[in-house]
Amino acid sequence: MCHLKHFEEVGEIAYKGYSVVEKEMYVWKQLLSNRRKWTKAELDDSLNYINRERRKAGITEPIKIK
Repeated sequence: MCHLKHFEEVGEIAYKGYSVVEKEMYVWKQLLSNRRKWTKAELDDSLNYINRERRKAGITEPIKIK
């Protein structure tokens, strides 16, 4: 749902120009802003996913949840 929201906010042309990491960071920020809706396991899984995608893109600094 977050990917669709992002697409609708920026439009097709802009959305296609974003990298996978940029798209996934948008989703991550949406999840984090609604963190009470998610279990710890779901947040941990999402955190692992975004950090994997960041590493693939050459970003070595992991995101950490406090």
